Amino acid sequence: MAGTNKPRFLFLLLILSSNVLCAQNKKYVVYFTDKNTNPYTISNPSAYLSAKAIQRRQNQHISITSGDLPVTPAYLDSLTTKGAQIIYALKWMNAVVVSADSLEMVSINLLPFVKKSKSVARKMTTHEYCEDKAIETNQTTQTNISYGISYNQIYMQEADQMHSDGFHGEGITIALLDAGFKNASTVTFLNHLYTNNKIIATYDFVDNETDVYDDDQHGLEVLSTIAGFQQGALIGTAYNASFILLRTENAFTETELEETNWARGAEYADSIGTDIISTSLGYTTFDSNSTSHTYQDMDGNTTIAAIAADFAASKGILVLASAGNEGANSWHKISTPADGDSVLAIGAVDYNMTYVDFSSVGPSADGRIKPDLAAKGSVVALGSPSGSITYASGTSFSCPLTAGLAAGVWQAFPTLSNMEIADALKKSATQFSNPDNYLGYGIPRYNKAKEYINFKYFNAGIDFIVYPNPIRDEYLSFTSDGKYYNQSVEIRMFDMLGRWVATDKVLINNVRNETSINFSIFPEGMYQLQFHFPDRTVNKKIVRY
Repeated sequence: MAGTNKPRFLFLLLILSSNVLCAQNKKYVVYFTDKNTNPYTISNPSAYLSAKAIQRRQNQHISITSGDLPVTPAYLDSLTTKGAQIIYALKWMNAVVVSADSLEMVSINLLPFVKKSKSVARKMTTHEYCEDKAIETNQTTQTNISYGISYNQIYMQEADQMHSDGFHGEGITIALLDAGFKNASTVTFLNHLYTNNKIIATYDFVDNETDVYDDDQHGLEVLSTIAGFQQGALIGTAYNASFILLRTENAFTETELEETNWARGAEYADSIGTDIISTSLGYTTFDSNSTSHTYQDMDGNTTIAAIAADFAASKGILVLASAGNEGANSWHKISTPADGDSVLAIGAVDYNMTYVDFSSVGPSADGRIKPDLAAKGSVVALGSPSGSITYASGTSFSCPLTAGLAAGVWQAFPTLSNMEIADALKKSATQFSNPDNYLGYGIPRYNKAKEYINFKYFNAGIDFIVYPNPIRDEYLSFTSDGKYYNQSVEIRMFDMLGRWVATDKVLINNVRNETSINFSIFPEGMYQLQFHFPDRTVNKKIVRY
């Protein structure tokens, strides 16, 4: 009896072992050594990039490189023959995400073109929403746009002036990488996007489908802060931009796979021609301690998300990421991909433009100022899946508000590169001269960005002019070369007997700058002005009448 039962017992063990092996299929990132034997070539980018993606590179003098080439198809075929299921390839990282068991991975790692592999572990996450009582007023501006309760968040960045100038994001494509856009195609405040064909593409990298409207609402809320348009209630910062809606995040039970989803989403957005990526996602620690990020990883060069974000920026895309909502938690610091050195990390302020304590702080692990900028993130007006206008808090919303501002500025100055737009936003911000690791350079402002861009790129060769001249009882003003932006000039005034009669010091922050010299206190006659710049002195004569 024992002899007859033993084989049956062994058979049951084999069945159980087989089931365990199947159940232990995991997802891995497999990195390749090269892109050899690739049918795609740098000389024929239209085979894998859209015309708009190619044009963006040409506009910014960015070369097509091997990083743009898809992963070698033959390598993917070889992994399939080893039993792996291909999830998707990551061309920028020259890698592929696969589902495989441990035995299959042993065989895969022995392939000569496989550089390394990494298991993708599970983590849990929550989205932070800090619901508060609204502190807003209804406002209508000269554009005949009634901003309703969204006025404060618009006014803070001078986006109402941007709209008044006629810039609402037209011609700019923004990709949102998020957790889902529940009911976005049916809510009233986004109707204009669908009637005007402003949704360029959608894709769900979690469920591998095009429908992004049946999952989490977080992406809908994010989208509403940029694109919402409901008179008297909610107006987005760039409500006439075009959008690519990508679900890369599972809002409930996540795996480290979301970072690779993010990278794949960024690649996809690039390939179909996005101008801006805005993401209100961030990654810190994981359930498995062996795969958790540490603060030391927040150096812009370590995590998959940060590497992908910087790669996107290298292709001419302006990348913005929420700094994170960890400011009051033990992690405290920024998350990734906000740590990317070419990424604008966005922190949060309240309606008084004051730092709010949930907003993650810097610096990056390698000592860079982070966050880079800030916008309203406390009690932000936004849309809900039911179609109502409500409030929520988090850097999830300060980021898209800023992305919309960037879209309008780029629309106004389309010949600039992504990094020139990023620089202008920093130079326009409220604490540019004294940045910190709470708000970075501060809150970016449309008018200041416009002045800086005009000054640096379009008035760089302007002749130095003092005016009015002759002058009577006005304050003296002057124009200056763009290279002196944010530098101080000392002004000395002498009468015709050579006596030093006035001194002023002005921080140049505009094309035209006003001094504190009031000519009404001086006798009529001619005066000599000396403008002492860091590298030269300019002499001008002026007549007081």
